[in-house]
Amino acid sequence: MPRAQKGRSSVQYDVRLTDWRWEYGFSVGAPLGHGLPLEPYFDNREIELFGAPIRPSGLKAEAAKIRLSFIVDLKEMIGRTPPPTIGELYLRNGLLQAYVFMPTDVLPSMLVMLTADRFKRVSILAPKLHYRTSQIQGFHFHRNIEDAIVD
Repeated sequence: MPRAQKGRSSVQYDVRLTDWRWEYGFSVGAPLGHGLPLEPYFDNREIELFGAPIRPSGLKAEAAKIRLSFIVDLKEMIGRTPPPTIGELYLRNGLLQAYVFMPTDVLPSMLVMLTADRFKRVSILAPKLHYRTSQIQGFHFHRNIEDAIVD
């Protein structure tokens, strides 16, 4: 765990999902200015989720935006040291924002569930916000609003 978050208790941030958008990009090499290593091809798959924060109580956010980036290949990660985080959580101007890295193999299932309007809520596990930011430790998608809400 990053030094700044060591010893801080984890909080479950729950967001009621209201809308989503899928973006896909493909190009020769990495786009300029992205700081990525030059590869023959660049593939960018992202889903943006929109909603309203419902937990924890007292959170000063009226809306939420969660960006899922599908760039992690879990097969390549076997045997490596686990990363300290799977994403970032921010609170700025009343908007709770999350940027989460996900395995690429879950994208087809994710698109099916979103298209069928099966996901109603997402829970994000992260240490309590410190200076309006935190490192995401985990997340879970729920089919019902009430399932597994922790106060």
